[in-house]
Amino acid sequence: MGLPGLGQGKTAPLGNLYWIQARVEDPGPQEKERRLADREFITAMEYVQSAEFFPGVAGGLDR
Repeated sequence: MGLPGLGQGKTAPLGNLYWIQARVEDPGPQEKERRLADREFITAMEYVQSAEFFPGVAGGLDR
C-alpha cells in the first residue's frame, strides 16, 4: 500500500529495491502535524523503516 503522490517502492527482478519519489505539494506546519498523527501514514512509515537494507548482515548498516 502506497500513499498517493508520496512514493512507491518497487522491487527489481534481481531483488533490488528502488523508491520512486515525487513532490506533489508543500503542506504547511499544521497539515504536517495532522498527517503525523494519521494512522495510515504511521503504518506506511513503520513499513519503510522495517526494511532490511543489507539482508543477512547483523546490525543493518554495519558492514
